[in-house]
Amino acid sequence: MSFLVISNKKWPVSPFASSLRRRLIREHLGLLPPDYVDHVTQNSHPLPATNQYDWGSKEDLLVQDPLSPDFWRVLNGTAKTNTEVFRDVFHAVPDDGGISAKRFMLTNLVRTTEEYDNFVTKTEVDHVADYSMPLSYIVNRLSEVRGHVVEMPLHYMENVQLIAPGINLEINAVTGRPFI
Repeated sequence: MSFLVISNKKWPVSPFASSLRRRLIREHLGLLPPDYVDHVTQNSHPLPATNQYDWGSKEDLLVQDPLSPDFWRVLNGTAKTNTEVFRDVFHAVPDDGGISAKRFMLTNLVRTTEEYDNFVTKTEVDHVADYSMPLSYIVNRLSEVRGHVVEMPLHYMENVQLIAPGINLEINAVTGRPFI
């Protein structure tokens, strides 16, 4: 039997559900060891083989309690670092803007179409924002990215009306579809 720990209280859960939740969280936070194609483990095989999980490891204990201060520190710190790197290297959108820690570049909040046009560069999509950045700088910055988590932009394009006036987006209670 495995336990879900929430605020230092233990709740019994199945080992599969607990290991799945912890593994997914660790993947998003970049806390899993590298997985090489030619490295075959018990987890590489289909059912009925059981999965191995490193119960009690430092990384496992970090994600054991999703409400612990240590977990939130890692979650928010990882998201902040990843967001700053993507802002600096790619000018990724959507983005609320902020300070790029390494180049000390201030980007404003992107709330209007004018601010969007000033923020987004004219480089190809998925390319670096500034072709004059040295390759070593780009590689070093991208090496700081861990996992997949980023900060959610809460103010991106908030002053732009994206829906044409007169369109009613209330949901019809009977059909579950919007009134049009």
